[in-house]
Amino acid sequence: LLINYCNEKLQRHFNRHLFEVEQELYANEGVDWSYITFNDNRPCLELIEGGGGQVGILNTLDDSWGGMGSASEKDVKFVAHLHKQFGGSAEGKTDPGHKNYVTPKFG
Repeated sequence: LLINYCNEKLQRHFNRHLFEVEQELYANEGVDWSYITFNDNRPCLELIEGGGGQVGILNTLDDSWGGMGSASEKDVKFVAHLHKQFGGSAEGKTDPGHKNYVTPKFG
């Protein structure tokens, strides 16, 4: 998880400084250029980090691994919390979940 998170943070830094900032600078200076579109990974980072009053995967991991229990019990607890917090269409849940979290379907 942390390796993926670091990769996403580095990609966001690269996108921000190479695409967003430079293209804004070109536009401000009147440089004749073609806008480069890129996939923005901010929603992925928001899912992992949380923010804006929302809990993220890292917070959920921290909460799930607190307390007593074996590592495998904590893993099960973590996955259950992920599905409950971010997954959609759970029983009694009114919100659709996080748009970038896909609850796996088994069986």
